[in-house]
Amino acid sequence: MHFEEKYHCRFNRLSNIAVPTMNMPCLNANTTVETPLLHEQHLLNVPSVSTAQNYKQPISYSFSSGATKGSELAHQVKENIKNLKEAGFKVVATVCDQGTNNRQAIKYLIDETTGDYLRRGGCPKDNIFVVDGNEIVPLYDPPHLLKGIRNNLLTKNLVYEMDGQQKIAKWQHLQQLHGEILATKV
Repeated sequence: MHFEEKYHCRFNRLSNIAVPTMNMPCLNANTTVETPLLHEQHLLNVPSVSTAQNYKQPISYSFSSGATKGSELAHQVKENIKNLKEAGFKVVATVCDQGTNNRQAIKYLIDETTGDYLRRGGCPKDNIFVVDGNEIVPLYDPPHLLKGIRNNLLTKNLVYEMDGQQKIAKWQHLQQLHGEILATKV
């Protein structure tokens, strides 16, 4: 993080108040671009969560004027994992919602890992990515998965096979179950 001495304030005048700027490495070059944080509306906060103890710790943040692209998210994920490893942590999984850019970042990381395995003549594993030799499992957070299932069942039926027979799950079935549960509590 760098600070500029002057920037445009909300009244379109120069101010001498310091403003943070991102020192963002370009993905396709060995250069760094200084990007002033003017009119930024988005903050990407990345927490670290322990599986052994009950805590969350912010480990990084970045500002942007729009959504962060999947390739940039992938780069940030790798850098955060490397930094956590340097600090003595073992990262085993990442968790995010199913936003388009998050899905792109995960696909980018998995594709990159698959390519590395194939170039070395290895057999790539499904749905993992590797950072500095550590296998990482990308996960979607359960509340968003449940929300996605609900949203899909509101507009579509789920067709599946069980015991060799085709079955259909509908939103109406969940409403019926909910009604029966409420009726047993009275």
